[in-house]
Amino acid sequence: MQDLDGNPPKPLTPPGTVMNGAGISPDGLHVAATASDGRLLVYTLNRATEAGEERYIPGVSPGERSIRWATGGRAIYVYQPEGLPVRIYRVDVTTGKREPVREFTPSNPLGVYSARALVLSEDGRTAVYGFQRITSELFLAEGLK
Repeated sequence: MQDLDGNPPKPLTPPGTVMNGAGISPDGLHVAATASDGRLLVYTLNRATEAGEERYIPGVSPGERSIRWATGGRAIYVYQPEGLPVRIYRVDVTTGKREPVREFTPSNPLGVYSARALVLSEDGRTAVYGFQRITSELFLAEGLK
C-alpha cells in the first residue's frame, strides 16, 4: 500500500503469505491471502502499520482457494482444486457460514487432477475454468534381449 504523499510503500501482508484469487475486498478495507500453513486469512488494512490485522476465515478448509469476494465484501467464494466434482462455496468471512453455489465436472474427466484458473462472475452464476490433466501410457514389451 502506498499513500500519495511520496512515502515508500508498505506491504499489505507479512512475509510468507500469498495473495490469491479474492485479493482486495470491494470496499478496499480487507485483503484475502493464503498463510504458509495453507489456510485462508483476511487482513484488515491499516495505514499506520506495516501490515493489517490478520484473522483466519472460519468455515474454510485447509487447501481451499479463494476465487473472489462476493458482492458487498462480507463473503468470499472458495473451492478445493483437487478432486471431482469441483464445488464452489460462498463463505461468510465473519461467521464461517458456508453455502454451496456451483458444482461441475468436465465432460471427459479422464486423468483430471485439479481445477486451475477458476474465474467466477460477481453474482456467482457463471464460472470459467481449466483443468490440469495427467495421462500416461503403459507399454508391454516381450522378448527383448
